[in-house]
Amino acid sequence: MLDKWKKEREAAKLREWLTGTLAANPAWSVVAGRTQWICPLCGLVGATFQARTELLDKVGAHLEACPVFKEGTRGPKFTKDQLDLKARFLEVKALVLSNPLWQQRDSRGRWFCPYCLRDSEVQIPLDGKINLDIIDKMHVHIESCFAYDHGRGQPKTLADLQRTIQAHDAVAKLEVQVKQKIAATPVWRVRDAKGSWVCPYCRQVLLSINASSMITLTETAPVQISMHLVNHCAGYRSKREPAATAQELEAIFKPAAPPVLASATAAAAAAAAAAAASAEADANSATRILTDQLMQKMKKEMAEIRAEVQVDKSARLGLEEARKKQMQMLPELPKLPGLDFHVIYKPCSTVAGDFYDFPRVSEDEIGILIGDVSGHGIEAGIVMALVRKVISIHAKGKSSPKATMVASNADIYPDLDRSTFATVSYCVLNLKTRELRMTRAGHNPILLFNPARSPSLLSFEPKGMAVGVDKGLRFEATLEESACDLQRGDMLLFFTDGISETANAQKEEFGIDRVKEELNQYGGHEAKYLLHMLDMNVAEFRGAERELEDDITIIGIKVK
Repeated sequence: MLDKWKKEREAAKLREWLTGTLAANPAWSVVAGRTQWICPLCGLVGATFQARTELLDKVGAHLEACPVFKEGTRGPKFTKDQLDLKARFLEVKALVLSNPLWQQRDSRGRWFCPYCLRDSEVQIPLDGKINLDIIDKMHVHIESCFAYDHGRGQPKTLADLQRTIQAHDAVAKLEVQVKQKIAATPVWRVRDAKGSWVCPYCRQVLLSINASSMITLTETAPVQISMHLVNHCAGYRSKREPAATAQELEAIFKPAAPPVLASATAAAAAAAAAAAASAEADANSATRILTDQLMQKMKKEMAEIRAEVQVDKSARLGLEEARKKQMQMLPELPKLPGLDFHVIYKPCSTVAGDFYDFPRVSEDEIGILIGDVSGHGIEAGIVMALVRKVISIHAKGKSSPKATMVASNADIYPDLDRSTFATVSYCVLNLKTRELRMTRAGHNPILLFNPARSPSLLSFEPKGMAVGVDKGLRFEATLEESACDLQRGDMLLFFTDGISETANAQKEEFGIDRVKEELNQYGGHEAKYLLHMLDMNVAEFRGAERELEDDITIIGIKVK
């Protein structure tokens, strides 16, 4: 009788202790799949339950048999993070064994993640049997998957995953054909002056595809070319015939001198040009009204700020107000799946001439804008606001960054004096195809780093003169538009002269080569880390005692 009473008393004490522990200690409440309780002492699934009301009794029953508990240990031997990792593994295991979404592979047996829709190094055997070793490798991928986000993300549909795999298989199949075409047909070996491949279907220069030698053309280029054709090339998808000869393709980006036209033909051409110009003028009339109104408003604001500065002898109140207004206008960083954006923005004076923006071009496209207005202070700040706003207005609905820049320059030029101009890089990124179209109006090169590419660092330098230097004809004629297909692991870097032209005490500039070295060293990390290290090393190069002499703006974009 006494023994029975002691056992009941010990059971009551255990139940009381366990009730408090389950409620107070997070390591004791880790559950996988809502039904499996994981013991923090032995690290095994200690109880399987259907309702929470069952949990207390089933945990108590497990502890009676748990060897670690029986040794007298009461504190958890595993941390909550370790137990959460175990729980996620069990959840992945259950899904892989029961859900077709987790069992998809391509023709070569590579498993595709249902969250990020990307192939991995995980191989599923041809018989389709998945063992614990394969599940463990899937779990390793999932834990680092940006789309899974440690269980907080949402999986894609089976149809989306299967379409992705079909496109991947199409690329793999096409790669073999591309290699054969490169070897047999000269039109597939056409490159521009810098060695970038020229597509015979869409007839564009692909700066990211290195065609400078037969080695790169046959080793690294075929898969990149195949990805471009399947995922991005409108000419290939529409079954457009490729250029017949290499000479025909080369003539597109190296045009011959135009022939002399007969008078009737010349008149017809002039009439057609006039009609096109008239149509373009009509299309841009609404935008011109907006920019005129914007310019008048900014001129008024500039006059008001000047008046404030003149009234205030120290000039601080007016300048601080201008700075406050400018900082309020800084755009928010885009939050887009698969892309990591980060910006560093440091004015050297109260009001900056640097600017950046991310205008929404369409539902599937976003603009990337960075620029630098000549000069500093209030004048540069007002011009900066004008240039940024006009480009952002013209960006809407225009997939071509060149079209946006040409229209913007035409509106901005009349309102600038001849000593004022702005250097600008403006790109349009298609969020679905990940094609990046680029223009560069006198600005620094656009850099791209990816250790998986060959070469790993690319410098995009399409030609173009600064905004506000020419009224229109020369600006349009010299402005080039280039394209690049982005891929996982790419790090894009945009920066203003405040980085490359930072000088040390010996008047030596930091230079673009040092920027490239920083990108080579830190470009494999997330965008925030790269920009932090670049900014810190530029400051160290300049010297702690020396103040900024120019505004600094850096944009980093990591493709995940």
